[in-house]
Amino acid sequence: MINKFKLISVLVLIITISACVYRPDLQQGNLLNIENIDRVQIDMTKSKI
Repeated sequence: MINKFKLISVLVLIITISACVYRPDLQQGNLLNIENIDRVQIDMTKSKI
């Protein structure tokens, strides 16, 4: 009975610790200059900017 309790406790601890994953904030996408923001329109491709 005690062995089952220890096993369940260890499994719960492992699952809890494995859920704590560090994910750093990464900036994605392209940065636009202030001059280019006024030229941006809907459905523009990257080459048109």
